[in-house]
Amino acid sequence: MPHQLPSSTFCPPNLTYFAPQNSIIILAARLREFHYTTKDTIASLTPLLQPHKADFVTDSFFSQLFMNPLTPLLHLVGSGITAYLLASQIRDAQTRPNVLAGFYFAESGSVPFLTKLRDRAQADGDLWLAEQLTQHANDERRHGQIFANALKQLGKEAITPENTADAATVNADKKEQKSPFFDAYYRYYSQAELKPDVIDWRVFLGSTHILEADACPDFRRMAQALEGVPGMEKIQAGILSVSADEARHAGYLKVAMQRRYGYVATESLINEWRSRKVDALMAMVGNLIERRGAMRTLAQDRVETTPVEPVGEDAKILTAA
Repeated sequence: MPHQLPSSTFCPPNLTYFAPQNSIIILAARLREFHYTTKDTIASLTPLLQPHKADFVTDSFFSQLFMNPLTPLLHLVGSGITAYLLASQIRDAQTRPNVLAGFYFAESGSVPFLTKLRDRAQADGDLWLAEQLTQHANDERRHGQIFANALKQLGKEAITPENTADAATVNADKKEQKSPFFDAYYRYYSQAELKPDVIDWRVFLGSTHILEADACPDFRRMAQALEGVPGMEKIQAGILSVSADEARHAGYLKVAMQRRYGYVATESLINEWRSRKVDALMAMVGNLIERRGAMRTLAQDRVETTPVEPVGEDAKILTAA
């Protein structure tokens, strides 16, 4: 069934972004429309061509052969938009705390999930993967502290039920945490299927590899955006260290896939989740348009008596950034 897009896709009214950002969002929205149209066309043609494929061609290779040819282009465009928005928001003193708080929640929130996966890998006898997941969890815990300390340096803290008296506001914010990005990224998977004790290793390894691989340049560009901003040297260094860790995480996740499934199947998984990431970016663009660029408030003025500790839901892969 063709994707139904809102009429505001091509010319969203009353956007409050400054002109360059507005132009980028409109361009992305037009590419989003073209992307979905192309996907629908390919989806309708593939069943017609399937009976004529050679016997030696696997179904996986065949599906990748007809993968949306716009995926690489849209990946570049989507990555560019993400980099631009993150860089502009972290350079702006007004929006910087919100960006840091978002990453605080995302990084800290992955620790319980990764720890449970570590235990599962140990139970399965995969000690190498268990060791990698232990290091991954420790890294994410440290990343949470890096972003918490960055907020503290700015006189801010992440908004949690423990440090706010307005419980109704926190509960309302939780209801808004449903993420179009992750809904699209994990489309056709239920929340129950994504729990650490039952998630398919292919799903975890493939999806998290893409997220970690893309997070590495995102964090590096954020750090570069702070170049020359007074008093940001420590925050910049912390973000650069996070970027280096994300690259290492992406590397071990790819090796884990190759150890389990071989080279061809690993490339197929990476292509599948790269395509899903593009769909998720397009969904995020649509949500950004609908919300007129409005973002949930994640940070507040710091209360000196309130300790800053990492908090976690289930996992970064399931947490809205």
